[in-house]
Amino acid sequence: MTKEQFAKKFRAFCKKHDVELGCTSIYSKEEWNDRGEIYGLGADFTIASEDEFLSRIEYSSNWDFQTNFHEFLESIGYWYEQGYHWSFHLYPL
Repeated sequence: MTKEQFAKKFRAFCKKHDVELGCTSIYSKEEWNDRGEIYGLGADFTIASEDEFLSRIEYSSNWDFQTNFHEFLESIGYWYEQGYHWSFHLYPL
């Protein structure tokens, strides 16, 4: 899957769940590695977020959104680990 294909699916997921994406970026493995970060260096994609997506996945007590996100990722063959509090690193199942 390309970064553009993943981004399209991710944006559709967020729209379906009424999540406004303002300050969210998606990085390919190469783009993330070029940043010189210390977490998520082997991830196919990284989501960096400081907007509603971060709030809903990190701070919300509404577990349905987190469950839906896990199910979404699984449906496209990925799982994630969190690096910084604002970064989510996606790996193939």
